[in-house]
Amino acid sequence: VEPPSRPRYPQRNNAPSPTKPVFAPIAGWSPIPPAARFVTAAMSQTQAFAIGVNRVQIAYPATMTTSGENGVHLGEGGSLGAGADVQYAGNGNITFTFDSEVNNLQFSLYDIDVSQRVNVTAVNNLAVPLNIIMTKPAGGTVVITGSGTTNAQGQASVTAHANNVNLATVNITITGPVKTVTIAVSGTAGDFWLSDIAACVVGSFPVNYF
Repeated sequence: VEPPSRPRYPQRNNAPSPTKPVFAPIAGWSPIPPAARFVTAAMSQTQAFAIGVNRVQIAYPATMTTSGENGVHLGEGGSLGAGADVQYAGNGNITFTFDSEVNNLQFSLYDIDVSQRVNVTAVNNLAVPLNIIMTKPAGGTVVITGSGTTNAQGQASVTAHANNVNLATVNITITGPVKTVTIAVSGTAGDFWLSDIAACVVGSFPVNYF
C-alpha cells in the first residue's frame, strides 16, 4: 500500500515565501545605494535646523572640518550651553542664517586656545551691522576686544587648555533682530566647539499639522 500523497496546490510564479516578503518595484523609483545614505562632507557644509517655527542654516567652508556633535568638551561652567557640542577644526567663516529674524541670540564657543582668534559679526534683515556682546567665564584666558561693538574679537593665548576646563570659552549675546551671524576663525588652526543656539522666535504652530 502506497503512503497517502501530499495534496498539491497550484503554484504561482513569483509567489512570496512566508518568511521572505517580496516588494514590488515602484515605477520611476530606484533604491538608494548604501554609500549614498549618509551625509557627505560636502553635504555637512550647509545644513538647516529647526528653531521653533523658524529655521537656521549653518554653513562652513571646505577649509574647515567637523566631527559633528559629541561630548568630548566638558568644560561648560559659566557658559551659555550645556550637554553635547559641535566640534569643528580649521580656519574660515561659519555663518548662521535665519529664515526670519530672531532676538536675544545666545551661544558659546569652547576651546579657543593656542593662538586661535574669533571675530563675531551679525546683521539684521536690512544688512545693518549689530552690536555683539562677548564675555568669558571668570578666570578665562581669551583676550576680548570690541565687545559691545559690531565686531567682537577673542584672541587666545599660546596656552593649550584641557577639554574639561572652561578657560578657553567665550559667550556671545546679540539682542537683534538677527538675520545672519558670521564667526570668523583665524590664527593657529585647531579644534573648537560650538554650543547649542538659543534665540527668541516669533510665530506659532498651526492647531493641526502633520
